[in-house]
Amino acid sequence: MVAAEVEEIADHTARATHEISSQIGPVRNITGQAVSAIGDIAVRIRAIDGLAGSIAAAVEGQGAAANQVLASASEPSRPSERRDGQVRHFLETERAA
Repeated sequence: MVAAEVEEIADHTARATHEISSQIGPVRNITGQAVSAIGDIAVRIRAIDGLAGSIAAAVEGQGAAANQVLASASEPSRPSERRDGQVRHFLETERAA
């Protein structure tokens, strides 16, 4: 009687072990797919980060170029502003005389 119970417990343990093994296989497969997908995402994030750095550098360069253009554009107006002031001063002096 004891041997029969031990054999039954052994059979039950074998069936349970087989069932657990059959459930672990798909979980391992899905886990492997998830790890692979996360790796792909990390690669894409690094690529996007590199592009963002390039874009930031380009925008900074554009800003510097725009500032140079603005500075160059305002320089010619300074001499004409000075001449306008000189003409005004001359006219005021002539009127006062």
